[in-house]
Amino acid sequence: MSKNILDNLFGSKPRVKLIKFLYRNYPRGFSVGEIAHRTQESPTTIRQELSILRQIRLVNKTRKRP
Repeated sequence: MSKNILDNLFGSKPRVKLIKFLYRNYPRGFSVGEIAHRTQESPTTIRQELSILRQIRLVNKTRKRP
């Protein structure tokens, strides 16, 4: 499938990268910083995209256990 099609379908390249990253690494949890580093996107962008994905209940926010 063409990357352009995915970008158009999901709204942005960072969102596509984030969804692919989370799908490939399910069910492991990650911090925003770790996702940003591994997807080569800024933490701000990742936070914004995660917020959108949480609103549509595609991902859940969990707290890291000590």
